[in-house]
Amino acid sequence: MSAKTPQFERSAELKKVFNELSDRWCKKHRLDLADLAERCGVSLQYLSHIGRYGRIPSKPILLLLALNLEAQHPEELFRIARITDPWPFERGIGLRPPAPTEDGLLSVNLDMRGFTSVIRDIVRAEIQPKRLEDLLGGRPLRVGLNYAQFFMFDGNQKRKAEGFFPELMRSIGLAVTAPVDFIDVLHTDFQDKLEQGVIDCYGPIYKTASRLSKSLFTIPFCTVPAAALLRVKKAPPLVELPPLRSFSDLQIRPYIVTVHRDSMAHHFAESVLGIHPNRILACELPEESLERIILNKIPRAAHLMLTDLPFAKEASKAHQKDITMFKQSEAEQEASFENCIAVRSDWQPLLGGINQALEYLKRNGAIGRLAERNPSENRDCIDWIP
Repeated sequence: MSAKTPQFERSAELKKVFNELSDRWCKKHRLDLADLAERCGVSLQYLSHIGRYGRIPSKPILLLLALNLEAQHPEELFRIARITDPWPFERGIGLRPPAPTEDGLLSVNLDMRGFTSVIRDIVRAEIQPKRLEDLLGGRPLRVGLNYAQFFMFDGNQKRKAEGFFPELMRSIGLAVTAPVDFIDVLHTDFQDKLEQGVIDCYGPIYKTASRLSKSLFTIPFCTVPAAALLRVKKAPPLVELPPLRSFSDLQIRPYIVTVHRDSMAHHFAESVLGIHPNRILACELPEESLERIILNKIPRAAHLMLTDLPFAKEASKAHQKDITMFKQSEAEQEASFENCIAVRSDWQPLLGGINQALEYLKRNGAIGRLAERNPSENRDCIDWIP
């Protein structure tokens, strides 16, 4: 099925220039696009559309972008965005103080804070963000639950919406003064459900770059280490390779790797480790990935499965004779996955409310107490962010 054509004006030249300017800005200031979006008063998704499709933003947002990105010829941005109005400011006006070398009898040090504030107010007035109460309209906050992260829930199947994460979301519901309804959603469907408004937020979910382009993500509340499960039995089609010593070995040697499709491990294999797609077997279910490393008479066998540490521990206990687990040493810690809550891309007020609640729960130690009240065999796999 083909992707939907974005419903906005586009400019290929603007896409190119924006990506060059934003890349330089991020490297110079050691920030990212989320910081740029905050400074311009827009969502990360809005900026992502410019970099991905060449979306032509409104005039106030283009002004803020040109000034923040320190464009050498900002009037060119107007031209390639097909804005016929002339650039409204004299050359040299920007959102930064003058360099120490700029002197002279008539030089003026202009404080641009008030100017920036005026433009930001124009942008925010144009977007008209609604309050959380207006967005919910008196109904409960609809939370999609990702049971693939079984270690965040009560193991008793009769009480599925119980355990650490449901309690965390109930605490957040209290903080944003909204009752909470839980809905079961597969991790492969969560972004569609968010876009359709079936759910308002979803979790727990690992943050990846591709997911950031489609939904908003809260600050992380914990990190979970990556791990691997290695085949014990030989499989005729597979070339024998040395034992895995570190994840960087996967970049050097031709291991065949299996992953749960669209999972964090899939993103880790492709985007972080840079493993060629020909060496990645993406399966619809984690159980299918396990078969790739357990069975020796299977058409497409794999040397190992990439996953997170809790799943690796559970699987290695259940299949002790067939697989072994590779776990990073504490000194190495090459890879950890940030666990967050995904939010509808058009609900910035909800993102702000959840982030404030998480900050408060971290600050007063409530997250740690929730973890203690919901013990898990995999508790040593989780690093709670203070």
